[in-house]
Amino acid sequence: MASEFTDLQAFRTTRDAARMRRDAAAQRLATHWDLLQDRHARGALLRDAASDALHSWGPYRKLSGLLHGKVYGSTLTALGSLYASTRPTFMKRLLLGGLSTLLGGLLVNKDEDRQNELLHSVARGVGAAVNVLRRRMDKARAAQAER
Repeated sequence: MASEFTDLQAFRTTRDAARMRRDAAAQRLATHWDLLQDRHARGALLRDAASDALHSWGPYRKLSGLLHGKVYGSTLTALGSLYASTRPTFMKRLLLGGLSTLLGGLLVNKDEDRQNELLHSVARGVGAAVNVLRRRMDKARAAQAER
């Protein structure tokens, strides 16, 4: 220490206070070390760190938002393009890729209520078209089965 002591008693008092602070810090360190020796506590710390790292990762946040009903334009474009790439003909790939890009662009820079309204309208329209196609296919199968 840089301070000068006027007598031996002041030095001993300061030294004893420093030793008590050192012993308290050593006790806290020993407690932390004992906690880290516990296998379950280490697992909990590791899970918490992994969870924090995962939640800070951009793609996870987008996927998590998508699973909880929040739709991002870039995510919709990427998923639509991915689906379009699985189609057998070039025209279907081009059409679906263009539609997903257009829909993703419409969702960008809109407020959340309008995004949900637009997405709900699109989903309802797609669902209705799929239902019509299913009914037609069922009728065609029934007619073919009667022959």
